[in-house]
Amino acid sequence: MRADQEAFRDKLYTMDRGSLITVAMEYYVKYNELRLRSEANDRIAVDSHKQYAEMKDMCERLCAENAVLKAELEKERAKYTELNRNRFGRKTETLGSMTQSAGHTEPDPLDEEAPSQDADHEEASSGNGRPLLKYGMPKTAGTKARSRRHGGRRKLDESKLPVKEKYEFHPDVYDRLFGKGNWSFYSWDDHDTIERMPVQYYIKRIMTPVLSVGLEHVLVRPDDYEPFLAGSHLSASLVAELMYNKQGLALPYNRQADEYRRLGLSISKQTIIRNVNALALGLMPVYNHLISYIVNTEYNQCDETTAEVINDGRKPGSKSYMWVHITSEHYTGHPAVVFCFELTRGTDHLRHFYQDFIGYITCDAYISYQVLESESGGNITVSGCLMHCRRYFAIAFFMNDVSSMTDDEIQELPEMKVLMKIAEVYSVENTLKDMTAEDRLAVRIEKEKPLMDELFDYIEALDKDDNTYSYRLQKAITYALNQKEHLLRYLEDGNIPIDDGNTERSLKGYCTGRRNWLFYDTVDGAEASAIIYTMVETARLNGVDARMYLQYLLEKMSAHKNEEHSSEFLDTMMPWSDEFSEYEADKKKEAMVLMEDFFRKPEKPRTPRKKDRLPKDLPPDRPPDKEKLPLAV
Repeated sequence: MRADQEAFRDKLYTMDRGSLITVAMEYYVKYNELRLRSEANDRIAVDSHKQYAEMKDMCERLCAENAVLKAELEKERAKYTELNRNRFGRKTETLGSMTQSAGHTEPDPLDEEAPSQDADHEEASSGNGRPLLKYGMPKTAGTKARSRRHGGRRKLDESKLPVKEKYEFHPDVYDRLFGKGNWSFYSWDDHDTIERMPVQYYIKRIMTPVLSVGLEHVLVRPDDYEPFLAGSHLSASLVAELMYNKQGLALPYNRQADEYRRLGLSISKQTIIRNVNALALGLMPVYNHLISYIVNTEYNQCDETTAEVINDGRKPGSKSYMWVHITSEHYTGHPAVVFCFELTRGTDHLRHFYQDFIGYITCDAYISYQVLESESGGNITVSGCLMHCRRYFAIAFFMNDVSSMTDDEIQELPEMKVLMKIAEVYSVENTLKDMTAEDRLAVRIEKEKPLMDELFDYIEALDKDDNTYSYRLQKAITYALNQKEHLLRYLEDGNIPIDDGNTERSLKGYCTGRRNWLFYDTVDGAEASAIIYTMVETARLNGVDARMYLQYLLEKMSAHKNEEHSSEFLDTMMPWSDEFSEYEADKKKEAMVLMEDFFRKPEKPRTPRKKDRLPKDLPPDRPPDKEKLPLAV
């Protein structure tokens, strides 16, 4: 027992009963206070443990939500940056321009006034005061600079435009400037400008005879003339212009109607749409013949883009699609392209279009193409698009703020390293376009295969789950790894293009027009538009006049609309046919006949004597005779 306890016990022995009771009551009260305090502390401790567990759970939950929100914020930031770049930035994806525009989300108010810079110049400014890195694609060898004068004259001569000569000669002015009798004519100096004549529409009034036959004087029309469009003044040339203006030049029908009204022609938008759609659907046999032509080629390319029809029986805002099928970029025959309108993006369209196809299709990574390949039983092989793969890394690069980076730091970015490796591949591929398939494949195996192996070795070394990478970079890595098999397939056959750029180039006209007219009113209008786009783009691919080709189809198909169209006849409806070449040549001759008076050469004047004096007044449309001018000393 401790000493203090012994002292307290001895003290209790000396106390009487009353004192002991008093001491006991005091200690009892203190004991109860301590007990209550202990119970309260226990309750507080239990509540604290509960609150701690709840706060811990809440903290873990908030951290998880914060991680999700940060990821979503990164996605939205990437979308915002990409949206601003698409709205205000440069549209080119060349590496030199990318270093200029990445990281800038606001437009430069002085950009429109800034002088244009040569993208290939070594000292082009990157916007942050340092020289722009030369990341551009290498140019093909053999390009030479040409003088502006001789190059321009050569281009004018190649255009085969008619020439109207106009002589400017003002003796009175020369007398005032140099003194009368103090000047003499030496030679003519010519200057060429391209002038545009006002568009002139005219009424072609066809007169057919009415004969009085026999003694009975029976009136007979021996020439059974049938108008191009019954009950309408529209001609094949005018309808072809309407079609080409919209599908070729992206000019909506309402704007065309306004322009015709300004010229004094009352043609309403409704009249235009009704007749154009009916005549376009009448070209369906030619359209189907082009589909058969494309399906029978072994190498195809395919893509699709959105379209909108406001009266298609579905809820407002439902997306429709315009599919594009085109012969391969390396196809050595006549190129052709077909536009197909569909209400959905489902695989059923591909199944129907390619049901008899055997060969290769170059396309993007849309899953329906892989489904079609798996269902074809080996008849269809799908190859990928390296351009799409590159675009993913280019977009990821734009998410970086390179304005504060040095050139070395930019080159160390994973996005830039991938883009540089892809640029090396394209620098080789761009030199192979004019080769045969066998030679192209040999060069690909020798030079491009090592580059592609190096490219994917680097991409596979990147960790797509690395949190330091942007959302766009992670997506680009995932895309490349998932599409590796299809992206490398072009190395198996020299006829397979490296990307699907040929299809996108054919889609460019449609996408430009879509921004102008926004939507189709009906499904029939969308299908008619697909037919016209097919004819226009196929004509362009074959280097012929698309408007003239539409006129040719309208005239020929209208003349044979009640006949069964044989394969031989439809062959003559192709833009590469000899029949169309003759038609185009004849129409150009007719146009020149109409303008013959205007473009007629001035009459050669008689040869005068040298003693003849310079006439004071010269005919306005005839050049002065050199012999009549004062002779040079």
